[in-house]
Amino acid sequence: MTIQSIDFHTDKYRVRIGEGVFLIWKRGGYEEKPIEFKATEISRMLRVASEQLDDPINNYEV
Repeated sequence: MTIQSIDFHTDKYRVRIGEGVFLIWKRGGYEEKPIEFKATEISRMLRVASEQLDDPINNYEV
């Protein structure tokens, strides 16, 4: 048996991860089209974020 997707809820959002995509719906707005990120986009965002965190000149606390 394999996991096809994972669904979870936060106070404001419903999230589904699976089949190479990351989908986000505003809580209560399930009829609306979700925000969709493909796995390659997520990988790129994480790589850029990691590079920025590793840069001591531009690394600052928010």
